[in-house]
Amino acid sequence: MQNQPGYVTDIAKLFPRQGEWTETDYFGLPESKRFVELWDGVLSIEPMPGTLHQRIVTRLAGLLFAYVNPIKSGEAFGPLTAVKLGEGRIREPDVMFIKQENRARIARRYIDGPPDWVAEVNSSGSRATDTKDKLQQYAEVGIPEYWLIDPGA
Repeated sequence: MQNQPGYVTDIAKLFPRQGEWTETDYFGLPESKRFVELWDGVLSIEPMPGTLHQRIVTRLAGLLFAYVNPIKSGEAFGPLTAVKLGEGRIREPDVMFIKQENRARIARRYIDGPPDWVAEVNSSGSRATDTKDKLQQYAEVGIPEYWLIDPGA
């Protein structure tokens, strides 16, 4: 079936056009180990990060978990956790933290509202989005702390 002409095109027709994606469409996608984000109707699938990126994310998330769990100051989340930052605005930060007093934002499938702290680790495929788009978007929705980690610096 995959070798038939038009196969991929036919599958693509089952999904909305760029600019027309909704939250319902986004949450209707099958689970994936890819970073899939939605912003104002545009669905983006980020390139898979390399091992250095993943090593940094894993260590940072581990340190955060080790710190916040004993003092019960809130909850830490690693990658592939969706965050709804407004209607039709969903990001998947590398690492984030929700304060204890904001735990009501933690829904079953996603975080419903801005985290209290977000960290993104730059990789070649995410540098432009992390340093420009997300910096502006996270500020607009009121995320008080945004760390941008550049492994090359």
